[in-house]
Amino acid sequence: MNLESTADTQNVYSDSIEIALIFIGCSFCPSANDKNLPKVIEDISNVVEAWALTNNVGYTTVGLSNETDINIGLEYLTSVYTFDEIALGNAMKNIALQEYVWNRFDSPNAGATPQVLISKRSFKPWEDGQEEIERIFPAIEKETILIRQIGLKDIQRLLENNFIEKVLGDLST
Repeated sequence: MNLESTADTQNVYSDSIEIALIFIGCSFCPSANDKNLPKVIEDISNVVEAWALTNNVGYTTVGLSNETDINIGLEYLTSVYTFDEIALGNAMKNIALQEYVWNRFDSPNAGATPQVLISKRSFKPWEDGQEEIERIFPAIEKETILIRQIGLKDIQRLLENNFIEKVLGDLST
């Protein structure tokens, strides 16, 4: 099991804007275990990361899993992608699922899996005179969900016709 993150740990908090690719799945959902899903997530990540590099903004990946057994959830998420950050355990009461599913969306399929969200995060700016130690504690000032797709077929459509790049546009300004 490879748990190595792709996050830029050298200067992880230097970006005032970050694009986050958030994946939501679970080990017991047939659709979230489709053999094609890992390649689709990798391809989407490659597109978003290339856009972020071109536009000089941060990029991170987050994997969330609706699990009661954290070992099964960890195995599941690492089979999908090598995420920079993961959250699992406590089933649908998981704090990350609360944030990205229940607090943001009010629909019968809010918790369906798999899901892909792409968000834009802006961090509170560093202030002149701020101590170096204070700079290592980033605070997300605002997060906007730009894209949300539920189900493998709709997630795969993100790769068609430069859809992701069109939605992201020029968010770096």
